Amino acid sequence: MLLENYDAMVDALVADATHAAWDTGYMKALIDNEFVPQKMNEAISGHALHVANIAVKRNLALYCSRAWDADKDAISLPRLTAKLPTPADLINLHGGMTHLTLESDEHEIGLRVSRLHANIFEREDDNWYRSLQLFRTEWLAHRLLKSSRRAKFEAERPVEDIKLKELVERAEQTLELVGELAYLWSGRHNGFSDNIKTAEMRCRRFWSSIPRLRDIE
Repeated sequence: MLLENYDAMVDALVADATHAAWDTGYMKALIDNEFVPQKMNEAISGHALHVANIAVKRNLALYCSRAWDADKDAISLPRLTAKLPTPADLINLHGGMTHLTLESDEHEIGLRVSRLHANIFEREDDNWYRSLQLFRTEWLAHRLLKSSRRAKFEAERPVEDIKLKELVERAEQTLELVGELAYLWSGRHNGFSDNIKTAEMRCRRFWSSIPRLRDIE
């Protein structure tokens, strides 16, 4: 693979993650937030916020499904991690003096690459990933009561529907892994966690500050 192509794909993966970090913070602000039902319930206009909440959840689920896409041509964590150069090659590609050699030796870099591989390829077939695939197939791409993919999965073991809290947790883990891949490749530090915290703080402030919608309709 041409280095320019790999670099462009990492850039695209990071760009998607940057947007997803804001969505993750938005959804975190909804979890166990007593103000959300208080402000929306019994209000016709609350339907607009309800639609917005659903849209962001679906957007985050779509992001995760793309980030974990196993298709051979996908710009995703599994595909880019599989094509990540070896620690020695990473150092040589940058002329021997890189963010990696300044902070650690080749052995430590190898351990980080191995951990990245383990965190990604050991999760590809877990139950949550299967739930995510079904959500994409039955809700995002199509509207199906029971897809052939669900029948195939459930023939092996039960699959639960995707839950909001777990979606947010897995999105955070996905963003952390994207950040690690980007760092190993180019030394790029990403502010995903800071963006999540900022978005959650501001969205919680929003929900606590707006009036009860039914009082102003």
